[in-house]
Amino acid sequence: MNNHRPRGNAAVEFAVALPFLALILAGIIDFGRGYSLRVSLTNAAMEGARYAASNPDDTPGITTRVSDELVGGNINSVSTAVSPTVPTAGNPVEVTVSYTWKPFLGSILGVGNQTLRARSTMVVLPG
Repeated sequence: MNNHRPRGNAAVEFAVALPFLALILAGIIDFGRGYSLRVSLTNAAMEGARYAASNPDDTPGITTRVSDELVGGNINSVSTAVSPTVPTAGNPVEVTVSYTWKPFLGSILGVGNQTLRARSTMVVLPG
């Protein structure tokens, strides 16, 4: 007679599956963080282009406007590029915002830093 009853099987199976579940959860959180950063950068680029279209002579103000837009998102040290550097009326101005992001899972999976970019173009309003 074999009275063997499996005890603790669920605990062992859970211990084996837990690292995989934690990795999937961390991946979902990391993807959400990256997507949120991308949306914030896109909004900042649009705000910078909007400001550049109405104030083409204030190139430093464009960078300030982009930085001000990103204040609440814990995003610092972005690079902002305005093309052309001196926008003229009736022509498009393009604002590009770049941010280097280090994903949480990057060190675990061997993925390096990711550069997120957002670009927005608007036509400069006539004076």
